Amino acid sequence: MTSHADPDRARQIRRLYRLGMSVQSATDAVDADRVTMALVDHLTGGPRTFTREEAAARAGLPVHVAATIDRVAGLGDDTRYSESGIHHLALIARLLQFLPEEQVMEQVRADIPILRALALRTLDTARTVFIDAARREHPDPVDAGVALSEVAKPLLDLSTELIGASYRRVILELMTSDIVVESLRSEGETVDVAVGFVDVVGYTSLSARVDPGGLDEVLTRFESDCQAAVEAHPAVSLVKFMGDAGMFVALDPVEIATALFELVTARQDGDEGESIPTSAGMAHGAALLRGGDYFGPPVNEAARLTDLARRNSVLVSDQLKDELSDHFHLRRLAPVSLHGIGRRRPYALRRAQDED
Repeated sequence: MTSHADPDRARQIRRLYRLGMSVQSATDAVDADRVTMALVDHLTGGPRTFTREEAAARAGLPVHVAATIDRVAGLGDDTRYSESGIHHLALIARLLQFLPEEQVMEQVRADIPILRALALRTLDTARTVFIDAARREHPDPVDAGVALSEVAKPLLDLSTELIGASYRRVILELMTSDIVVESLRSEGETVDVAVGFVDVVGYTSLSARVDPGGLDEVLTRFESDCQAAVEAHPAVSLVKFMGDAGMFVALDPVEIATALFELVTARQDGDEGESIPTSAGMAHGAALLRGGDYFGPPVNEAARLTDLARRNSVLVSDQLKDELSDHFHLRRLAPVSLHGIGRRRPYALRRAQDED
């Protein structure tokens, strides 16, 4: 941390103040050694001069709702707002004119973790393309912040518009998807679905042997393979990624079994540069659909079967035998005890023409 007697510290604080930051914000940024990004935030998002109470009042939003949003986002009670932050609260206030507060806050709780992950991915791309280069070209952190801001503002505006357009397109397409239509038709909160997981085999040991850059490449290729699988099978939905695993759902067990099987057997040449060893598990039953995610017995069983599956194999629950037997050869395994589920006797999928 910079010494308070350092003349360079005073010079940086003065420069930040001339660029519109408050003395306190400038001092905090210099002392925390985050001058560049604090300046980008200030020049791109505007000065954070409003308290939560002031921001909520200007947005027409109850202050307790703003406080809840801040807590969900991991922000403290001393959070300060810019004009863009007030605009966000104003949008929440408009949403409350149509939906009950409980539903709005449930949506906020579901959205913020997803948005944080999206923002971190965007910032990682920005670091690779812009931030590192700006710091090399401008050793002074204030100069680097000014240079980055010139790029960040139009990119942030474009990215925000793109996310909104992408969300609109996706939600309109989902309205006609079989799985969403079925869930909306359901009288209860559950829907009968086939659930599958695909997992990178040996990821823990791989992470101990491969540098972080190599791990990033593995995960990027794995995610790309999962996306390609659902593109080839539109009836299958990719629900989410969980580190080294992907979760899929479909109404048709044959469709998801085919997608999982193709995914885990696509590359078996064993070459470390080309092959990502994976395994999969699948089950079927009534699942709770909540916040875009699925919960319940078939989810738990599919996850346990994935843990049990060997490299490049798919294990399916025994209740799927009849539905899959016309499309796959099913090899019955010895009984196993699945944690939290009990004794099961799953099947391993093989191509219909394969023999034991």
